Amino acid sequence: MHRPVASAVLALAAAVAVPAALHAQKSFEGVVTMRMTDPESRKSSEMQYSVRGRKLRLDIVGEQGTVGVIMDVETSKATMLMPQARSYMEMNVPSSAEAEAKAKVTRTGRRDRVAGHDCEIITVVDERKNESEICGATDMGRFVMAGRGAETPAWARGMENFFPLRVSTKAGPVMEVTRVEPRTLDASLFAVPAGWRSIGTVGGPK
Repeated sequence: MHRPVASAVLALAAAVAVPAALHAQKSFEGVVTMRMTDPESRKSSEMQYSVRGRKLRLDIVGEQGTVGVIMDVETSKATMLMPQARSYMEMNVPSSAEAEAKAKVTRTGRRDRVAGHDCEIITVVDERKNESEICGATDMGRFVMAGRGAETPAWARGMENFFPLRVSTKAGPVMEVTRVEPRTLDASLFAVPAGWRSIGTVGGPK
């Protein structure tokens, strides 16, 4: 993902991924299919975002096959799955609290419809002054993303029920949801398959 948009999405996602006990609404459970586009090359790839409670899984389809990433919001741990090699790598998710605190969000008052859901359009300016536009659904519960040590910044209060469906920059669309499938998911989807080989742990908090 292009870095300016990655910063904006991470800042927004970590801000709304607060403990469920703080909010009454139910978080989304199911599978969301996204189209990811590189603004420079215009090449697209598909990603599936599956979420169940405080765990999520991303499956990215690329030229070398599918790579999966399982994230646990409670422990800030991520596991990269490499099906072709039947192996996995554990990762510690670094803190992005400083960048989140500097992000500025503006609610534009405009709305749109993406993948069958109405969404509110906001703009996000990160600490490097990169601006992104995000259209987020308000009928799908919280967008869950792993992060470390981040409290909800002041700009995110009142936006807890916000699920990004489209992210774009001046260069063009970068992420757009193409299908939303609410359904009950099995816990095994968020675990490493039996018999797979560990190739170590990387990363850690700064």
